Amino acid sequence: MLDFQAITRKYYAEWLDCDEQDFDGGVRYVSSPKRDVKLPGYSNRFILSIFRLNNAVIVSYSSKIQEQINKMKTDFSTIESFNSQLSDYLNRSFLAKIDTGFKFIFEQHSPILINKLVTLEKKNFSLFLNFRLALGQREWDGMRKDFEELSGRGYCIAKIIDGKAVSMTDPPTMPFMADIVQEMGISTLPYYRNKGYAKEVVSACISKIVSDGKCPLWSCAADNRASEQLAYSVGFKKFCDVYSVVLER
Repeated sequence: MLDFQAITRKYYAEWLDCDEQDFDGGVRYVSSPKRDVKLPGYSNRFILSIFRLNNAVIVSYSSKIQEQINKMKTDFSTIESFNSQLSDYLNRSFLAKIDTGFKFIFEQHSPILINKLVTLEKKNFSLFLNFRLALGQREWDGMRKDFEELSGRGYCIAKIIDGKAVSMTDPPTMPFMADIVQEMGISTLPYYRNKGYAKEVVSACISKIVSDGKCPLWSCAADNRASEQLAYSVGFKKFCDVYSVVLER
């Protein structure tokens, strides 16, 4: 059995460019070159990434914002200071998008009864395309190539109703430790939500990830209550709150 907690801590330490022991307590500011590049699997750069745990805070930042960070260290030096006012502070200090969200740790999985699921392969591009169009997205250049890469990892799973995909996982490319971790994304067509389909699809995806000897990961936006509740229902617990300053493309 994999130690999911240890693997998750190691992955996020890699993301933040900190030591795993930093999660155990205190406040740590880390200047990291990882905040200067667009990581694999992401379309934007995270020039500032703050993880707030119950008893620890890690601030990973680009050296290009050192001046703002120097000011920030004055107002945010204790765990207690990283409170609800942090979002407002970031909005005032940075001319960039501010994302807030949660990261989770997988504990244990209780498989549920599932049916009419398909693990998408290269030949199933039309299912993927029609699903994306039904979500209101447009076909993009290189979409077929992107799908072939996605489906080739074996974690793109869909719930099929009346011959069409209505809920689908969309696991991203992992920037670190891809041999042992895999995050999941999940989307469901509006009419088919609140029917348990997303839980079925995610449960199947978790089973595949774990059977491959990997640790499942989960993230969601702070205002995505449905995703947060889904995470809890399939065996995750919250690891931390996340605040990010994002440079889009």
